[in-house]
Amino acid sequence: MSLTKVTYSMIEGAVANILDFGADPTGVASSSTAFQSAINSLTNGGSVYVPQGTYLLNVTDGVLLDNNITMFGDGAASVIRFGNQDSLKADGKSNITIQSVKFKSENARVYFKACTNVKIIDCLGDGIRTSGGNLTQQGFWFDGCDDVLIENPYFQNYANAIYFEKNVTVPCGIVRVQGGRIEQTTHGSSIQYPTGVYTVNAKYTYVDGVTFLNIKPSSDSTDPSPIGYGVYEGDGTDGNLDLVSVTNCTFIDGDGYTAFPMVGILTSIAKIGNVDNCTFRGGFQGFAYGARTQKIQNCLFDGSWVYTGATTGITNYKNQLFSNNIFQNINAYPLIVQNGAPPLVESTLIVGNTFQNCAYGVWVFNAIYGNFIGNKFIDCNTAGSDANDFTQGAIVFNGPQQGFVDGNTVMNLNNGLSDYAVVSAVTAHGIVVTANNYFKGMLVGPMKRPLTAPPTTYTWQVGASIYNWSPSAGSAPGWVCVTSGTPGTWKAMANLAA
Repeated sequence: MSLTKVTYSMIEGAVANILDFGADPTGVASSSTAFQSAINSLTNGGSVYVPQGTYLLNVTDGVLLDNNITMFGDGAASVIRFGNQDSLKADGKSNITIQSVKFKSENARVYFKACTNVKIIDCLGDGIRTSGGNLTQQGFWFDGCDDVLIENPYFQNYANAIYFEKNVTVPCGIVRVQGGRIEQTTHGSSIQYPTGVYTVNAKYTYVDGVTFLNIKPSSDSTDPSPIGYGVYEGDGTDGNLDLVSVTNCTFIDGDGYTAFPMVGILTSIAKIGNVDNCTFRGGFQGFAYGARTQKIQNCLFDGSWVYTGATTGITNYKNQLFSNNIFQNINAYPLIVQNGAPPLVESTLIVGNTFQNCAYGVWVFNAIYGNFIGNKFIDCNTAGSDANDFTQGAIVFNGPQQGFVDGNTVMNLNNGLSDYAVVSAVTAHGIVVTANNYFKGMLVGPMKRPLTAPPTTYTWQVGASIYNWSPSAGSAPGWVCVTSGTPGTWKAMANLAA
């Protein structure tokens, strides 16, 4: 990974070289006092230079950063090794930059509390402890901070590489993570829920252009269902988080380690969630749950699927948009929109997506409005082990709702039953299927599935139509519901010509 090297001559203003204050570049003796002395010498702010070498900071709450301080080094060659918790921290300070330094975090974190305008640029972090192969719990921790920028990080092997939380009642403000890579190169031990970017409480979180690689629980996890997350936004108070935006990111599960799973993104508390132009590769859940208003657009889910629904206790769960995404090579339901209890999903719009080589169709559960417009289902069910996987349908409604199905293409389902789509409704309140959809057979009105006789189960509304899946000369081409009920009263359409 390429990092920008900052040289001594590039820094303007006062510069304090830690070697001039007695720092030990071999990493044997403690350099905590030397670091603090270098910082304290800059009475009006300035820069602290960390030359090539390894420097041990081993005093708890030992080195305190000050206002208007830049700490910079020579990239991976300038290593700061922690021996105790919070050996480097800032409390209530502003205008702090750390650039081109590598942190070897034995069992510690870089900790910022109630700080503003903090920048971590071109830095590296390695959370592998030297004893026992354990992984470090935290990497870079921000408590009630505002205007935070982490640019081009290369962080590996932390439980929480980047962590944002609220300071008592004050959440973090605007936080940004841009570029770089966060990964696990080993699954070590002692980590149950590793996370790349963990937002407990931040008003506005922006994650852009970051690669998240193989972030999965440790090999010895004792939790019955451990999960790793690329971006996790949750555990906060409903309403404290306004926006979580994840754009231009890549999520990959590709190291062959399958003991425990990875999830790409989870948003569950925010008012607005935005996922745009991201790539998810591997057999894992690309997206879980959702913000109260969620948009997932222009993404590639290659082997990865999406489940979005409100978590327990979330109110005002409203609109879900899935637009211009590609779902391919998925041996599961590629997309499920679900909320099992009130409040129901207010509106779900699934528009312009392509589903290719998927084992199952798309389900919308308990939405007031569910609309499928201009989607393509091509060569599906080829990944499924069950020949009847797709008999529930390419497009499936379940629960009280209204819906509009228009301009979709369903072809080459490859399930032995030829090409068709099914709109299913346990209780239908008006699902409109237009003639603009391209299916092998005509599909009109809310349906459970094409049958060879009128339905005998489920509740149907007047006007629902079922087409005969196996018509013959002189037989009825289908049936129409003329009285609502369970299953209602059905009348045959005019018989075909003999």
